[in-house]
Amino acid sequence: MYDALYDMLGNETFQKYITRGTIEVAPLAYMRGRTLNEAFIILDEAQNTTPEQMKMFLTRFGFGSKMVITGDVTQIDLPGGKKSGLKQAAYILRNTPGIGVVNFGETDVVRHEIVGAVIRAYEEYEKEKHKREKNMLITLENDQDKIVIDDALKSRLVAGLNAAARLHGLTETTEVDITIVDDEEIHRLNREYRNVDRPTDVLSFALDEGGEDEPELLDAPEEHLLGDIIILPKLRSARVKNLGTG
Repeated sequence: MYDALYDMLGNETFQKYITRGTIEVAPLAYMRGRTLNEAFIILDEAQNTTPEQMKMFLTRFGFGSKMVITGDVTQIDLPGGKKSGLKQAAYILRNTPGIGVVNFGETDVVRHEIVGAVIRAYEEYEKEKHKREKNMLITLENDQDKIVIDDALKSRLVAGLNAAARLHGLTETTEVDITIVDDEEIHRLNREYRNVDRPTDVLSFALDEGGEDEPELLDAPEEHLLGDIIILPKLRSARVKNLGTG
């Protein structure tokens, strides 16, 4: 961001605009609680936002403003397999009036030609990898600390989900997000989204219902996003241990 502003404005003009408050460069965390009216707002490197951060940022939008969000979904560096807020927002908001999603490829990279070649090589590698494995793209996130979820249990869960996906003919470009939570969180989700005032062992939130009225997306992302599965391990751990063993 700084490099682009220096190139466009020059150091002296950029510093003058910063001093006057015409341009403000701020960390994402500083956006909470603000409403940005009459502004042109840019969020850069958005592939590394969480869904919560992305929702927070989008709701800062004010009257008379425009917002541009940029990011490269091939360069997600979120720790622990956390889901990207950019990818999720692009899918959820794809049919929202007033919001557009533009997908760029390696031919759109305005850098040294070797950068385009690197991007192309990595994209081909990832495609071939998923074709060989024929597995879903599974994001697994543990948001509780009451029960230990070790690597062996995670592997069984992933293996079981992929076995179920193959039975239903889902391709290697299918993506699903798994979140492991505690009693309080799944109770809250049930109460908020299902009007059920008690915890359950599992919840699912479909992003793609697959209905006949679902419009065909031009320039849609290659991944088929199924949605989110929320699991309460206290009630499910005994069953999960058997996944992937048959």
